[in-house]
This record gives sequence, structure tokens and C-alpha cells, in this order.
Amino acid sequence: MKSSSIDYDVRALVKIGAVALAGVASFTYLRHRRKSKRRHDTEDFPNLPPPGPTFQEYLEVLKQKRGTELQEEWNIKYGPCFTIRSPSTLLIPNIVVVADPPTVRELTIKQANMYRDPSRFTTRSPAFAAATRNAVGTSVTGLVGEEWRWRKDALIREFHRSRLLSDDRGLLDVMIREGKRLCDDLDVASERDEAVAVDVLTTRAAVGVVLFFLFGRRLDFDPEEMRDAAKDLLDYLGFQLGNPLHFVLKYLPFSQSWDAERKKRRAWAVVDKIVRPEIEQLVAE
Repeated sequence: MKSSSIDYDVRALVKIGAVALAGVASFTYLRHRRKSKRRHDTEDFPNLPPPGPTFQEYLEVLKQKRGTELQEEWNIKYGPCFTIRSPSTLLIPNIVVVADPPTVRELTIKQANMYRDPSRFTTRSPAFAAATRNAVGTSVTGLVGEEWRWRKDALIREFHRSRLLSDDRGLLDVMIREGKRLCDDLDVASERDEAVAVDVLTTRAAVGVVLFFLFGRRLDFDPEEMRDAAKDLLDYLGFQLGNPLHFVLKYLPFSQSWDAERKKRRAWAVVDKIVRPEIEQLVAE
């Protein structure tokens, strides 16, 4: 009986020892793995700021529309400059977040040539440019290299301040008029203590100015339709960048990719309804 009790105690001690060794081994492995990951990140991205939140956390924040709310929190937690690492840099570039005013000034003013060396901006990778073209068509935003350069040179004269704000053009008057109408509508809503769709009002003002800039006259459009179209196109751009199989799955009825394509075509139809007649008239003239 005594021998049996001793054997039982020995077996219990062996089990406890095995569990303890396993715990120590697991802890050592995880610690080593964490250090290796940090070293690996530093070696792979030696010129990037320290890592911040994960890309999954970043997407979750975008879905919840809490980006503005978390800016200050992330700045405190990760510092004034950090990197959100992309899961696939071939499709989506790493995102560098800068919250330091002098650095922002240096990047946006002194080094803002953007599309050619020695630019510090690499957002317009070929994959991103292709995705942009697929979402909103061929434009300056979705181009790189020489194709971008000659289009930019052709447009830059029209965007010069002296051309934009000249009395003959009338654009400044339209901007003031749209801004006053926006303020008046907000004042009326405040006096009546009524809720107002601010995004619809701002869409009406912004799109009204852009259309006048493009075609030289005021055009009628549905601001709610235009707001929804802009949202669907931006959602589509992000969706295709985050889904490598999108261009296959879009042919599968009722899939998310199929629905995204449907919304894109609907958004194109909204925009075409407004601008196509004007473009056809310009071509005819």
C-alpha cells in the first residue's frame, strides 16, 4: 500500500514536471518568435517608420468609420510617425502615417512632385493605378510615368490660380454662391431644429462647382444620386484592392464581387447621365 502511494506521488510529480517544462518551452519559443519577427520586420523594411496597428485593425476602423476618433489614440500609442504594413505590397502599398507637422510640411510642400524620382510618394504603383482606372476610368489620378506627365502638363495651365479665379470664367462667383446656399440651408435647419443630410448638401455644392469648372455652366443633377455614386465607386476601389480574386469572382452571381461590379456600373450610369451630353456637345463643336 505504501509502495503504491509512493508510485502515485512519483507519477504526479513527473506530470507536473512535464507540464512545467512544456510551459517554459512554449514561453521560450513565443519569446524567440516575437524577437525574430521584430528583427525580420526591421531587416525587410529598414527605411520605414516603426510598425503601428495591423492592416486588419486599419480595415476594421474604416468599416466602423472611426478613423478620426482613433487618430489621437494611435498618435499617443505609436508615436508621430508609424507604418501600417500591407499584407500584399504587390496590390496595396504600405501605409506610412505622419502626424508630425514639420514632417508633413516637408513631404507635402518640398517633396510633393509625387510621380517621378526623387519622389517620396509611391502610392501610384502600377497595381493601384490599374485599380483606379477600373473604378473611375482613365484620368490623371490613375496614371503613372510619361502618360501621367503629358496629361498633367496639359491640365496644369487650367488649374493655375489666375485662370481659375479670373472674372471672365465666373468660377469664383459660383463657388461663393454655392457656399452661401450651403450656409443658408444649414441656418434654416438650425432655426427649425431639423435634422439635415449634410453630405447631400456638401455634395450638391462640390459637384456643382466641379461641373461648372468642366463645362462652364450650371447643370442639374440629383445630389443624393451623385453622393451614392461617389460612395459606391470609392467602396469599389477599396474592394478590388483588398480582394485579389475579385476579377474572377465578379462573374459569380450574387457574390460580393458581383454586387460590387453592379454598383460600379450603376454609379457610372449616374455620372454618364450628367456629363455624357456635355462631352458629346463639346466634341461636336
